[in-house]
Amino acid sequence: MTFGKLQTFIAALPERVAAIAEKSAPEIEAKLRADATTGRGNVPSYGKFGDVPITARASGETITVTAAGWVMKKAIDLDQPEEWLGIVRENVRAEFGGKS
Repeated sequence: MTFGKLQTFIAALPERVAAIAEKSAPEIEAKLRADATTGRGNVPSYGKFGDVPITARASGETITVTAAGWVMKKAIDLDQPEEWLGIVRENVRAEFGGKS
């Protein structure tokens, strides 16, 4: 790789990292919702008040995951954030190729 190509690659990194976050956020949201859904198909809810909001949003290189405290606690207890990192790793591999 020439120095010029390396400079171009480095200059493009912020956009590529943001693109990875944009691709990963909805996949993480879907994973959290699926993992929070019971075996009978019940989505976490507040009863008559509706479903518990579960979101994952990307802003630049940051992904913010939000859900009710008890949903997040259960996710953490089951080590699901490690699975979310796996989603990001797969998207890094897809964007850059190779191992991440």
